[in-house]
Amino acid sequence: MKKLNIVLLDRATFSRSVAIPEPSFPHNFTSYDYCTIQERVSRLKGVQAVLTNKVPIDEALLSQCPELEYVGVAATGYNIIDLDACRAHGVAVTNVKAYSTDGVAEHVFMFILALRKQLKAYQQSLVAGTWSKAKQFTYFHEPIENLKGTRLGLIGTGAIAQAVAKLASAFGMDVLWHSPSGRQELNGHLCLPLVELLQQSDIVSLHCPLTAKTENLIDHAALALMKPSALLINTARGPVVDSLALADALRNGTIAGAGIDVLPIEPPAEEEPLLACLDLPNLLMTAHTAWASKQSQEALLAQLMQNLELYVAGEALDNLAV
Repeated sequence: MKKLNIVLLDRATFSRSVAIPEPSFPHNFTSYDYCTIQERVSRLKGVQAVLTNKVPIDEALLSQCPELEYVGVAATGYNIIDLDACRAHGVAVTNVKAYSTDGVAEHVFMFILALRKQLKAYQQSLVAGTWSKAKQFTYFHEPIENLKGTRLGLIGTGAIAQAVAKLASAFGMDVLWHSPSGRQELNGHLCLPLVELLQQSDIVSLHCPLTAKTENLIDHAALALMKPSALLINTARGPVVDSLALADALRNGTIAGAGIDVLPIEPPAEEEPLLACLDLPNLLMTAHTAWASKQSQEALLAQLMQNLELYVAGEALDNLAV
């Protein structure tokens, strides 16, 4: 068998502590930590298989790389891939699925628990020496609340949302659903209109894809519908939330708090409104790491290489887009 030339364009999107599996067939494998749009063509000359997480594959590239026959997307979404162009050039495209379901669900509950128990607020007061100055064994300055009996509103009905719902059930929470795609029910539960879910939920967690319909889904008007005691969690996509609207809501008490893992532009520009709110006790932020547990990364990379193995072997591919 002729050796297949394989290139991974953005190795730095994975932790150095996680190994890239080696294919079993004859191959030459090259990885780059980073790749600009301008560098793509030179790096893919003579290459048959490209693996990419965030580097786009489009007509401009494909027209200059005639040997390219396979694109392995190291993510679930195909938004960086011009599928029509790949189809026209006879290039196969696969993705990876369900690799971080448990990790993201756990991340959601990390946010929820930390916010309901006021972890950041009390940590800040400890640093300020408040406990040492107290006249008794404990002290209070922010309300600490349980999860049992509260309502968790999930926007989205996919695998991650369902995993979050399962954890919520273990905490004794009631789960409400809204489907931006128009799904009417899920496992016997009716999906509510967005307005009703926002009004009724104590915590709202986003688990929908980014589409024209969901961009800025959570804006000033949506936040105004939520309870003043409610929390917003976003581990989906940054543009689903209007950052400026959320920053205003956190500062003026429209909602009680937020846990944010994604932003509209990543890495964020210095003028990103939520970065100016990081001192607030009611905002928790992580750098798009909800997906990135060691186990999730290993599962992603294993599936990425398994897709390529199946393609080379000529076997059926469940994750084939083109």
